Amino acid sequence: MKEEIYKKSFERYGTTKYKDYNSIVPIDGQNPEFIFGATEKHPVFQKEESWEGEEYYMKHLKDPMYSVRKEYAMIVVEKNEDKVSIKFFTGMMSRREGKPWFKVEKNVDYISVNLKTGDVYNGHLRGFNKKKKCVKNVRRNCFFLEPANNIKSKMKNYLTLFTDTAFNEVTTAFSDFLFQIDQRENFESLNYEDRLFRFYLNKRAIKYPNNFKVYTGELRGPEIKKILKKNDNKLVESVMIKNNFSGKKVRHALHHCDKLNLLLYEIARKLFGDDWLNQDKESVILDLLNSPTSSVHIPTQFTELISKEELKRVYILFKQVYIHQNLDAMTFSDHIRMYTELRSFGEHDLKWKSVESKPDFRKEHLDWTEKLQHYKMGNYTRHYPEYMYDIISQPLYADFHPVLLDTSSKYNEESSYQSNCVKGYIGKAGCLIISVICGKFLVEERATIEYKLTMKDGLVHADRVQSLGKFNQKLEASWTTVLLKLDKQVLSCVRDERFETVKLTKECKNGTILKSDTYWDKEGNLRWTFKNIDSSESIFPNFNFLLL
Repeated sequence: MKEEIYKKSFERYGTTKYKDYNSIVPIDGQNPEFIFGATEKHPVFQKEESWEGEEYYMKHLKDPMYSVRKEYAMIVVEKNEDKVSIKFFTGMMSRREGKPWFKVEKNVDYISVNLKTGDVYNGHLRGFNKKKKCVKNVRRNCFFLEPANNIKSKMKNYLTLFTDTAFNEVTTAFSDFLFQIDQRENFESLNYEDRLFRFYLNKRAIKYPNNFKVYTGELRGPEIKKILKKNDNKLVESVMIKNNFSGKKVRHALHHCDKLNLLLYEIARKLFGDDWLNQDKESVILDLLNSPTSSVHIPTQFTELISKEELKRVYILFKQVYIHQNLDAMTFSDHIRMYTELRSFGEHDLKWKSVESKPDFRKEHLDWTEKLQHYKMGNYTRHYPEYMYDIISQPLYADFHPVLLDTSSKYNEESSYQSNCVKGYIGKAGCLIISVICGKFLVEERATIEYKLTMKDGLVHADRVQSLGKFNQKLEASWTTVLLKLDKQVLSCVRDERFETVKLTKECKNGTILKSDTYWDKEGNLRWTFKNIDSSESIFPNFNFLLL
């Protein structure tokens, strides 16, 4: 039998009166009230006066010279046998001026708890007055999404439109709702979210630590449930097994942590090993779990390149960053990235020397930055088959001459003349850039055209993704036929039996010469065989990363 525990409704009304006439003035006249565009089918109404309150709303509900609007909200806490729920209804009913019909919208957000199983359902219905167009959403036991806090915040924010006591109304409703669940047993130090989660744990007979609230994100998926069943429903032990953790220090930290930054601890294990973390005299594991620092990317190749002695220095800095917060995490991550890049470029004598001194670290960081620029800055030459130049350079029409760009100087000149950023595209493997010059000399109008080369179903495709004029402005319609003809010439090039993918030579500022071929990846995109030759894309486009 359904029992109503709490119910409170809120309403507000708006009514607007419109003039029953429109001004008529000459075309060249000036009248700020006159609105053009009115027709017999779509008349234009001009506002005259507005009111709030139910009295005006009911009085002019059907008057076509008035627009009316009613908004409402309602909080309901109800119990039905073994289920208790809190529901938040919102909606509106409105009619525009001159219209006989009303627009109606009804929504509900809810949390429902099964008192027998402990399952917590949360979701919403959007437009539930429309059976076919109703949008439904429901989740079960997703405590990491904080269902109670979300619906509570929504209630408070929405009810401020109706009353000055929104906070008290929501607090009263939630207090009654949670009382039906746990009868306020030992609730003093727990918020609504914690009480819901604790009720679920108790009903599932899960043995949890005092800091159980940090584990809301760990009870997701079938894997942890199977592990719990095999381990006498012990939460901490199951989390350790799931993440392949072991040791007294880890278990102690998991029982006493205030946060649960498992990702950071897992990365520390991969970088430094369990022995270093367990033997450290500091409470490193607990501090890592409590660390507020979010994850950044570190290339997995770093651990393969660095020596054990260097890694000891990295470990000291790692603690300064993620435990003591004495060093910026992004700067530290960038330092590791530069070390990995420089070693991959052939700097085999490079050593990580900085430890705790900020000035030493800063100096080393600047030195590596400057050294890396010698590799990244250089002259590029893209090598295409000779026949491609012959086909592409054929005049499109009398005064339109295409030029295939293939060197840094040509890319830079095009970028300077057109005031665009095409010079940054020279290192992109699947990017084909053509400059179309209109006129006999290089001082006339140009268009910069970008084609993206891909492999699909065994065929090379050349898709024109950009075609812009100077200052990246759109081309005039007169260019359409020119571009279509260029599309055909480019397609004939890439479909020719002599076609070979582009090759790249890069002469670095320090005299180093790098060369790379290209290959098609699984998605049909062109990639460089020498991964780090291109500095215009991501720093390690084909490297695997540790999240840190």
